[in-house]
Amino acid sequence: MTPFYSIESRLEGLERECKSWLKTPFHKGSRAKGPGGGVDCVSLVQEIYFSEGVIPEKHPLPEYKIDWHKHNANSLLEDFIETYYKNCFLVLESDAPVLVGDLLGLIPKGKCIHHAGVVHRPGMFVHAMQRRGVIESHMNGSTYGLELGRIFRPIEQ
Repeated sequence: MTPFYSIESRLEGLERECKSWLKTPFHKGSRAKGPGGGVDCVSLVQEIYFSEGVIPEKHPLPEYKIDWHKHNANSLLEDFIETYYKNCFLVLESDAPVLVGDLLGLIPKGKCIHHAGVVHRPGMFVHAMQRRGVIESHMNGSTYGLELGRIFRPIEQ
């Protein structure tokens, strides 16, 4: 399977799209870009991958509680990807090499994957966090207590 972001023009488009979301406030269930808008982590990655042509359509997010990961071992995020986008991503374990374009399934001090981000350049990813909005973070170390749980690699369809 060929990674979707193996073409230079797609990498450039991904970088532009990710940067265009920076400083968008966090708002659960929303998907409006810019300082007057709002977005949560899953809506952010869905908007980015739809805009880039990785996913063919957007689906409504399941109802979720912000602290789901603290009390539940099953990941609603993984279930969502498996249900709607299993043909769009190759699922990799957390010890696989991370490539630009990868969707990161992150565990925020809890029992399951409950946060997501997009690697938009080597060692850097964008994600939407409560009280911070859409930010860029380094992959090295423990970013805000997030542990890498799974890598979802966009693939050619």
